[in-house]
Amino acid sequence: MKIKQSISTLLGVTLFKIVIGAIFSIAFSLLLLLVLVKLGFICPANHSEKLIETTVEKLKQANSAEELFESMPNDIGYLILNSDGSLAKTNLTDDWLEDALAYLRNESGKSYSPTRVRYFAATINDMRVLMQYSIRAYYSIDALNTFLPSPDVVIVVLIIVLTLLNTVTLLLRLSLKFKRELNTLILAAQQAIIENCDVNVPVSRIKEISEVQTAFCRIREDLEKAIQNRQEMQRIQKEQIMALVHDLKTPLTVTIGNLDLLAETELGDEQTTLNTAALESLEKLSEYISLLSEITAAENIYQQQFEMLSLPLLIDAVNKQAELLCKSKQITYIFQNAANKVVLLAEPTMLERAFVNLINNAVRYTEANGTIRLALRQDAEQNRLLVQIEDSGCGFSDSMLRHGKQLFYSNDKGRSSEHFGIGLYFSNLVVEKHNGILNLANSAELGGACVKMELPII
Repeated sequence: MKIKQSISTLLGVTLFKIVIGAIFSIAFSLLLLLVLVKLGFICPANHSEKLIETTVEKLKQANSAEELFESMPNDIGYLILNSDGSLAKTNLTDDWLEDALAYLRNESGKSYSPTRVRYFAATINDMRVLMQYSIRAYYSIDALNTFLPSPDVVIVVLIIVLTLLNTVTLLLRLSLKFKRELNTLILAAQQAIIENCDVNVPVSRIKEISEVQTAFCRIREDLEKAIQNRQEMQRIQKEQIMALVHDLKTPLTVTIGNLDLLAETELGDEQTTLNTAALESLEKLSEYISLLSEITAAENIYQQQFEMLSLPLLIDAVNKQAELLCKSKQITYIFQNAANKVVLLAEPTMLERAFVNLINNAVRYTEANGTIRLALRQDAEQNRLLVQIEDSGCGFSDSMLRHGKQLFYSNDKGRSSEHFGIGLYFSNLVVEKHNGILNLANSAELGGACVKMELPII
């Protein structure tokens, strides 16, 4: 069983590791400095003092000025004055020479500072000797002193770099750990969004995230029950609709047949009127039942039933029915096609019914001698087919624009009052099954309704 840690514990452990890393960086850098000093690559800060002590002992043993001059080391600056105060020898630059002489006169030199340089003065064989040195580490190779910072600075920079690398590494590891654990929550949320309750989400080792996962598990269980209940209700609803359709079709067909036979007999004017009204009502009821049957069929469309469909084949079939529908009311039918060689992945029969249903709806609400236009356009960038069906009828009401795609929605003042409120729902359902979009609007050019569709193309 994995041991769970709280976020505060993880942060505390990470902070402890950062401190240990900083201590290790300091220890490693100091150890490296000691090794380099032992190997002679770096001279320690007190190297000049020891060198001066050794030099003084040698100078005391000199018997002449020449031996004194030869005993002076080149690693430190110096000047030698004769007994009368004149300059005998020096390796100092002019600026430092002036500063050294000021020091001998017990004056504060312009460049003299105990933190920068120090002087050691002695009288040997009646000659005044002054040696200049600094308390700092330096490289035994002169070229390194020229191009690199002092060893002290290099060691401090090394400590900072090692500490930063350790800190960044630990923080990145902590960040990746949080990200990995949070991904389990994201996975659970994504599966909840798509209503997938079968995926097992790994348990987090972080206490707080694990508690959230436990809450997600409860939500997922409730969601699974809700989905099952909804699916069961949908199944029952479909069965009830199919049973209703089946139960109504037979008596409806028999009744229509009997009324047709009755119409062939000799009837009075009032009887003929009543018989005709009855037939029209039953035909509307038959259409209603057919639409319910088509909706049930459309809801059971699966992409496995889709096939490659050439747009010209679909539009040819739609245009033939559209022309017949428009001809019955002397409506001008305009077809505009700006989509060439388009192929759809579709269920041909249902998609054709969706197109024809929208055109039939337009014909129903367009006055005689009006206009209906079907326009096709291809959006190459979005890889979509854009369809627009417009008419010169009464247009959609504000309420229809908002709710017209809902099942059984009917607006007495709108365009759906005579069509049971399921025509637009059916077309929208078919379009959505094809991963498309259907929107309702009003045509600015023709003055009536406008239905816009977007369908993905291959």
